[in-house]
Amino acid sequence: VGERTDLRIRWPISQTDQRCFRIGEWVAASIPVDAVRLEAGMFRRGKARWNRWIGRIVLVQPGEAEILYTVKIHGENWTLKGYGPVIGARRPSTTWDDVNVVVDPQRIDLAIMNMRPWQHESDLLLGPS
Repeated sequence: VGERTDLRIRWPISQTDQRCFRIGEWVAASIPVDAVRLEAGMFRRGKARWNRWIGRIVLVQPGEAEILYTVKIHGENWTLKGYGPVIGARRPSTTWDDVNVVVDPQRIDLAIMNMRPWQHESDLLLGPS
């Protein structure tokens, strides 16, 4: 997905032993929609160790129980979806509103991606080029 994204992930010690990742290995992060919290404005509040990005709402989908927001992360080529309401908003949030996107590192899962055919295992130990 982009050149580089910093992502905090925290697993219980019982799960850490089962996971074997190497530096430079390609992974895909899975973030459940209900793990994404949206906060109004450009300020940051809450737990400092959580993942935080600034984004812009690009799609609002009203549902029966909750509103689903799609947010484009500034400076990245990816989006996240999260349920409303947007915390701290003084009015109903709409497209083009800036929001803080906050994700608990314990709710993120990683999956190892297959190597591309032109890469060798030694390339992954040094990192992608």
